[in-house]
Amino acid sequence: MSEKAVYEMPLAGFVREKDLITVLAISRKTLERWCAAGRFPAAVRLGEKAKGWNVDVVRAWIDARTNGSAV
Repeated sequence: MSEKAVYEMPLAGFVREKDLITVLAISRKTLERWCAAGRFPAAVRLGEKAKGWNVDVVRAWIDARTNGSAV
């Protein structure tokens, strides 16, 4: 039996793509599609080759869906 990766988002700051897809239990391709369609917030450029998502924005997005107020 394989164990799923567990990741807890930090209280503040940014979360990188690898960790975000673990938290959301989706594929990279799904994340790309959601961002392109405006269904998920876009990433923020953190450096020349680095991008991430603001933890507060991700938590608000998750809370909106958990509370039934998804757009």
